[in-house]
Amino acid sequence: MTGEMAKSAIDGMRTLTLQIDQSIEALMEAHGFSFTGMNATDSDAQAMFRSQDGDVMPPWHLTIRHSAAEEMIVLLNKALGDQQQVSLSILIGTDAAKTLAEGIGLAVSFVAISDQLKASS
Repeated sequence: MTGEMAKSAIDGMRTLTLQIDQSIEALMEAHGFSFTGMNATDSDAQAMFRSQDGDVMPPWHLTIRHSAAEEMIVLLNKALGDQQQVSLSILIGTDAAKTLAEGIGLAVSFVAISDQLKASS
């Protein structure tokens, strides 16, 4: 990674970190998600979270991605081994989710409904 690319990656990570304030952190923790890591390239920065393992159900993985093009996306997925079971992408700044908090809210609501349906079946 060149010096300019590294600077871009650090800038992306800094921008993403500023977006994940205490209210976003509290929302994630209240719904059983814990922070697992961050990474950055010259094209985007990502913060990764994971739900706790269930007795029967695999964990959910939630990624907040901020691209160099200033696009923010919340990615939610659940996989069983190598097989993808559910994948949901929420573009922030749209009518569906104007803010990151709204996007996270949609994602964790989807998790709650999905897990509730799975538990009752």
